[in-house]
Amino acid sequence: MNYVWQSLLTCICITAPENIFLIILTLRFMGRKEMLDLYNIKENLISILKIILPPSLLINFLNFLSITPLSINKLISFIVLYLLLIYLLKKHSFIDYPKLYIKTFTYFVLSILIAIAIEIITLPIIFKLVNKTFQEIKVDIYLIIICSLSSRIVDLVILLYIFLKKNSRYQIDIMHYIFNNKIFFKLLMVLVIGLIILEVYFIKLILLNNLLSIIPSIYEQMLLVVSFTFLIPSVIISIFYSCINYCVTVINCEKQNN
Repeated sequence: MNYVWQSLLTCICITAPENIFLIILTLRFMGRKEMLDLYNIKENLISILKIILPPSLLINFLNFLSITPLSINKLISFIVLYLLLIYLLKKHSFIDYPKLYIKTFTYFVLSILIAIAIEIITLPIIFKLVNKTFQEIKVDIYLIIICSLSSRIVDLVILLYIFLKKNSRYQIDIMHYIFNNKIFFKLLMVLVIGLIILEVYFIKLILLNNLLSIIPSIYEQMLLVVSFTFLIPSVIISIFYSCINYCVTVINCEKQNN
């Protein structure tokens, strides 16, 4: 029962969110914007969940059997996810174009590589700041889940950008407006400099002042590190981008009305 509970947590907190990120990123690369439309979010979400749940549960079941290595289980899960994605695309297409399999496979592999790159960048930062190795962390499922939050936060920011970009009323270049508007540009500079100072000071407190030594629980240490290194900057950046996107939309709406 303990292993079943751990498998369920892994599926909900790690595997399923990772697969959702892969599917949405692949759909964005393929230009299937109708499947990312917020006006049909209920139907689109149900469709995506139908194809990510089976491979998410499958990999946990294969890990439970312990017959094949984890890498093979992961590969099998990706293959099932790819086949279900093909099924979804065919179901939502009136035309079965011949290059569907190759195009989907190419962008799906690209999405996997991006997900791997995110983990390669984020996880070592967490390991370094808490002074733990992967071997020490992997023995505790709760530490693994907390550690994975760093990658999931970055994934969520990317997905937020995709949905804001796709569902914007006007096809606008936000960076163009930022760099050509003095107020927006100054706000961006303040944001960047403020985040750099915050991160440098926090890392200094941990590495030089041994901040984590006053926190007895490794879970609290991990949550603190994840919060300051990924969660807080991501929330600030997301709010900034959302506000700029809203302001630019209002500006374009007023221009169109005039």
